[in-house]
Amino acid sequence: MLQAVLLDVDGTLGETIPICVEAFQEAIAALSGRELGMAEIVARFGPSEEGVIREELPDRYPEGMDRFVESFRRLLVEKCPRPFPGVTELLSSLRQAGVKLAVVTGKGPRSCAIALEQFGLSSFFPVVETGSPRGPEKELGIARALERLGVAGAGAAYVGDAPSDIKAARLAGVRALAAAWSRHADPAALEKAGPDSLFTSVAAGEKYFQVDLGLA
Repeated sequence: MLQAVLLDVDGTLGETIPICVEAFQEAIAALSGRELGMAEIVARFGPSEEGVIREELPDRYPEGMDRFVESFRRLLVEKCPRPFPGVTELLSSLRQAGVKLAVVTGKGPRSCAIALEQFGLSSFFPVVETGSPRGPEKELGIARALERLGVAGAGAAYVGDAPSDIKAARLAGVRALAAAWSRHADPAALEKAGPDSLFTSVAAGEKYFQVDLGLA
């Protein structure tokens, strides 16, 4: 039986990947004049926003980060003010069942806090591990979150929307669960990554947890 569930943010708690892309585009265009397409921005994902902005705007990093954060906050309110339908209910049911919750994300601390606050989810997550400007370190984030929660890997699961999330969960020794409920998710690529289970809806994920916890 699961003791802890750790979750990604972008594409898992909410449809925030397009918001991140647009915020990067606005910040980079404003300070460098370069217009980058969505594919070009996504190709830069891996490091946290701090790492991407430092690489793209090395001479204007503080201003670039402020512009990114300002754009992210505004666009989130305008275009994605709420989490995926059912996410709040899922987290509530897990918490009521005594499951410990944490966020492990590649996002930087500023944008992560903004997203959780806007979605009304901050109170669910006493433990939050954010990304590194150096590059992907999600398996280390999972390990740190488990240590802070006091839970062994065998009693935990990680829910993410990308094949890299499945790989990170495997490396960290936790159950790997694929969230394919975003319109930007690639279920075939997620399935190829070999998750323990894949969900195309939040409701399917909730049913899975109810069965695992003996609540169904």
